[in-house]
Amino acid sequence: MAMLSACDKPFYGLITVLSIAAIVYVMVTANMIVAGVTTLLGCVLCVLAFLVQCQLGAAFGCVVMIAGLLVQVLMAPTCGDPGYEVCWKDCILPAPYFNHNALFHALFAVGMLILAIILPGMGSQYTKLQDGGDE
Repeated sequence: MAMLSACDKPFYGLITVLSIAAIVYVMVTANMIVAGVTTLLGCVLCVLAFLVQCQLGAAFGCVVMIAGLLVQVLMAPTCGDPGYEVCWKDCILPAPYFNHNALFHALFAVGMLILAIILPGMGSQYTKLQDGGDE
């Protein structure tokens, strides 16, 4: 059974603090680029963690979420606000009804659904901590 090692706890604590800092920064500045980069880094970290554990299904769910993020960035010039001036004629999606943002959210939701199906079954691989919280 896998357990958190003494080295893992500070690492996860650092990730938690950085995530909270990014959330606060986005709330204050409304800078969605920071939100996207933070989400991308979190997804990449999860892919690596799942691959190390040979959890290919969970890793695939995160890869689908990353694909959604890439769609958002790569299709923004033709399907986003810049495409408005030419009525999105260069967009391969039926914008403005279904644009790059809608495809991003659809892919991200599919990735989350994959994780929602797979992750509950992974809980049996870990041992419960003792009453005092020590390993």
